[in-house]
Amino acid sequence: CKVSSEIKHQAQETRDKPSKIIQENIINTPEAIRSYLPSTNACRRKIQRVRHAGLPPQPQNIAKFDNEIDLYSPRIITDFEVAAINASRFMFPGVINKACFFHLGQNGWKKIQKCGLA
Repeated sequence: CKVSSEIKHQAQETRDKPSKIIQENIINTPEAIRSYLPSTNACRRKIQRVRHAGLPPQPQNIAKFDNEIDLYSPRIITDFEVAAINASRFMFPGVINKACFFHLGQNGWKKIQKCGLA
């Protein structure tokens, strides 16, 4: 069908919204042929498939995602929160855990204010 091929062509060549592509093509179609055209949702899915055809497939899990980035770090910097420190030690054994002095000072100052000492 000429309308379907024109929708595919516009989907490949333009970045227009699917609703605009569909509307432009349906307006130019004779009334007698409109009942034979695919539904609006089918046209939207067709546009989406055409636009995603050139993209690489989505990885289904992180193990299949090969980006060659080394995410290993010899140390982790956390707040002075016991839960964060314990979690980082559990998940990344052998990594040095450093704590952020700024957050220690900030939390200490809040505690001093809360106790009415400042």
